[in-house]
Amino acid sequence: MLDRGAASAAGDGNRAVIAAGCASGLNPIDREKHAGRGTCYKRHPCNMRREPRMTDSTDAGRNPVFGFLAWVVTVALAAGLAAIAAADAVALYAGLVKPEWAPPSSIFAPVWAVLYLLMAIAAWLVWRSRGFGGAPVALTLFLVQLAENVLWSWLFFGWRQGLLALVDIVALLALIAATVVAFWRVRPLAGALLLPYLVWTAYVAVLSYWVWMLNPDLLA
Repeated sequence: MLDRGAASAAGDGNRAVIAAGCASGLNPIDREKHAGRGTCYKRHPCNMRREPRMTDSTDAGRNPVFGFLAWVVTVALAAGLAAIAAADAVALYAGLVKPEWAPPSSIFAPVWAVLYLLMAIAAWLVWRSRGFGGAPVALTLFLVQLAENVLWSWLFFGWRQGLLALVDIVALLALIAATVVAFWRVRPLAGALLLPYLVWTAYVAVLSYWVWMLNPDLLA
């Protein structure tokens, strides 16, 4: 009898502890109602998984159109700065000694237009998924590589510094690769959208090397 009474008392104590733990997150009125039950119901909020707090990603998702336009404008500004540097690129490219596999100058503008659009979409997807506060490394890498991209145009076409342009584009390749990895971790589709940009930049890097080697007088 004593053992049974002790067991009963222990059970009552355990139920009281459970009730107190469940009721700790309730307001005073609900706590009084809930404490006497001695157990948590499965559907009660105290026994359900809590939803995550509002983050930058949910805030970002509220204005998808605004966000998309903001990233398009950002990339377009970078493209515009690069275009200023490459104002006489067609004439310069025509006068360069090039390897046989070099593409015609007419192909560069449409290719870059498509790549810039893919870049803007990729950045928007990451921003839409996490917000800038939720993916600071990925989006900062994107902006840095975008600036490096613009710098290459100025080094190669604007200032005709072949060696510095080559160093810059190698650094650009590393930044693009890092951005692809960072984007892929947030949104695989965003990382995949940057792969054509990575491949094309690698091709341009090889072309830049050979053009620099073949034109020492025009490109320092």
